[in-house]
Amino acid sequence: MGSVFRPKYKNKDGTVQQSQVWWIKYYRDSRPHRESSGSVKVGVARDLLKEREGDSVKGIPITPKMGRILFSELADAVLADYKMNKKKSLDDTERRIKKHLLAVLR
Repeated sequence: MGSVFRPKYKNKDGTVQQSQVWWIKYYRDSRPHRESSGSVKVGVARDLLKEREGDSVKGIPITPKMGRILFSELADAVLADYKMNKKKSLDDTERRIKKHLLAVLR
């Protein structure tokens, strides 16, 4: 059984404020897991909680990185698109991605 909540936090001036974004808390393997719903609507958070609890019952692995994509995957997709569409700036884009972006983001 899980729950839907909005966490509280302290501002710099010391006042306590409640977050506008709803969070969910559910248990898997007797351990609590908290996850942001990313929404200010409680219905979206409840739907996400039902989905996570259903996945837990079915035995589907739930990871925090589920649904995320790496920058290197996006860069490969851009370069593949440039090659397929025969863009003139392919060489320049490839060089900038490798020398500037991937060097910093590794």
